[in-house]
Amino acid sequence: MSTKRIFQTLYPTIVISLFAGQIDASVLSHYTFDTGYSDNTGTNNGSLQDGGTADNSGIATTAGYYVFGGGALTLSGESTDYVALSTTTFDTGAGEAYSIAFWARRADISRAWDMVIGHREDTANFIGFTSSTSNINPGGLRLRGDATDDVDAIYDPDNQDEWHHYVVSVTSGNIATVYIDGVVASLEDSNDSPATTFTYSAIGDAYSNDGLEFEGQIDEVWIFDEAIDAATVNYLYQYNSTAEPVADTTAPTLAGSDIVDDASGGPVTKGDTISYTVAFSENIDDSTVDISDFGNAGTAAITINSVSESSPGSFTVEVTLDSEGTLQLTLLAGSIITDESGNALDTSEAITDDTTLDVLTVKHLQVFLIGGQSNADGRAPTEDLPTSPENLQAAQDDVDFFYLFEGGSETLTSLQPGLSENSQYGISQFGPAITFGRELSDSIADGTTTRVAIIKYANGGTNLYTHWKAGGDATTDGDGPEYVTFQETVADGLAALATAYPDADIEIQGMLWLQGESDCDSDSYATAYEANLSAFIDDLRATFLNSYGTYESDLLFIIARLSSAQTYLDATRLAMIREAQVAVADADARAVWIDTDNVSIKESDHLHFDADGQQALGLAAAEKVLEFPVSIQTETGGSFSIGTSNALKGLQYTLFGSTTLDNWTELTSTQASDRSVSITYTPTDSDDNNHFFILERSVPEAE
Repeated sequence: MSTKRIFQTLYPTIVISLFAGQIDASVLSHYTFDTGYSDNTGTNNGSLQDGGTADNSGIATTAGYYVFGGGALTLSGESTDYVALSTTTFDTGAGEAYSIAFWARRADISRAWDMVIGHREDTANFIGFTSSTSNINPGGLRLRGDATDDVDAIYDPDNQDEWHHYVVSVTSGNIATVYIDGVVASLEDSNDSPATTFTYSAIGDAYSNDGLEFEGQIDEVWIFDEAIDAATVNYLYQYNSTAEPVADTTAPTLAGSDIVDDASGGPVTKGDTISYTVAFSENIDDSTVDISDFGNAGTAAITINSVSESSPGSFTVEVTLDSEGTLQLTLLAGSIITDESGNALDTSEAITDDTTLDVLTVKHLQVFLIGGQSNADGRAPTEDLPTSPENLQAAQDDVDFFYLFEGGSETLTSLQPGLSENSQYGISQFGPAITFGRELSDSIADGTTTRVAIIKYANGGTNLYTHWKAGGDATTDGDGPEYVTFQETVADGLAALATAYPDADIEIQGMLWLQGESDCDSDSYATAYEANLSAFIDDLRATFLNSYGTYESDLLFIIARLSSAQTYLDATRLAMIREAQVAVADADARAVWIDTDNVSIKESDHLHFDADGQQALGLAAAEKVLEFPVSIQTETGGSFSIGTSNALKGLQYTLFGSTTLDNWTELTSTQASDRSVSITYTPTDSDDNNHFFILERSVPEAE
């Protein structure tokens, strides 16, 4: 068993029940550094106090390792940062013996010295690490009890920044033995005779000169008033206890409640990958757990992708859903799973998750397009996205994202930052797609049979005049190179989505357009912008009408108007293009514009929207998609016609009525088959003439 493995898997709470009968070693002090600085032996030796500053010293967990007890003493290397103890001296000349054991890792192995324990008032008493070849060749651990007699343990100093266990044991005959990770270390010049006295008054500091204080972490300091033997050293190293182990005969257990999914109980959709945590009662021999041990007690077809140990006794099981139905992850009957002592889990019956997930098939895929230049692509740093209440820096697994950036390749993935054109240069940035997709999915998908997808192609520094020029028909003849690439990206994205969701109706619902800055470069570009944008929208709709059916012929086109704060641009041309963008939107019943004048701009260039601005843009665009103004008309015979011309195909529209405004009754419901929804309602004779209505949009229930 490796050092790291031991470090990860053994818990002090388990030690109490697993080991009995103390070895004959007298513990003078034991500093756990779990929840404080106190000696836990009851002797209160040292009257511990924090000699350092509050922001430097402290208890810390250690990423990647399990530190015994869950805490460690973290020291900064500053002269004021140490733990003060009452002064104690061992004197082998008077027949005394002693041992000092500890875990440690240095933060900076290039430092000449790091003092672990010793006397702050002189230069003659310490146990410390050195990287100086003039002191120890090639570097290691030194025990000094006076200015001349040193015991130096030699080993490779290059891994002192990793956790290791160290023991210095000195007999009453003044013979020193040094153990590193349970093994006796070689001593320089074979010198095992230290000074006859050793005095200590601090942990993390020694020596009267500043600059030698410990920088890094120290844990589980044991001080004995006798020389411990190799067996006791081994118990400390493996179990953090001086108790001799007894045989482990307890079998591990697992309950249905110990199998937990990361989908919050569902529902989930076909094609999703679900991560399960399976937590056994104790550490398990991971070689006895694999994919063949798991299955589905439900009706959905699944693929077990991987099984891996994530922490002591806890395993992560990744499951992909291949069909609709139900999912109940189960540990199969007859599986042979044992703990590290060989005790077998009782699998005479299958052990099944208490939670059943409904696996649905995606029936409706709501697709939104994003195009334009750099602000559409995104130039805001990913690190400025919020991580709560939703972590927008992470992938949004419920929103599909197909994108292409110049010099890159097309990819279907989950919506996430870092997929902008500049990502090819190692710069993680984001654009409006993040909040646009997040808001739309939260509003019109909600984890059911309806799903949101975004297809994006944008390229910085491109203009509408030539690069995005529309040829005027449903072909690519006469189209500018960026517009051709955009159409190819959309076509490839739709094909990829069709493959991923073969049962879904795919609807292009709208497009977000952020472009116009480059058309401020020329009077001719700016003058032609209104006509060019109108032609572009017509061509876009004709293209998707030709390829994908009648519904896209009036797709919603959202124009993010250039901002008055983009002062990097020529002011006269900026004004012309702003006016053109508004004029196009006002003349087109299925086009809208977003006011960006109050959306924040980067102060560094007065051109690109910053992190807050990009988030605001995405939310504003989503709001335009989600708006559905309601109209009501009185028909012949007293009927009412209630509806909207901004419906989203595939969503449910339900009419509620009330005569009192207190109690609302569902009257009728319909699923939108195109942009317009109209519901006719005829009041009964008993209805009050003063009738109030609400039209509500919702995700259709699972078929």
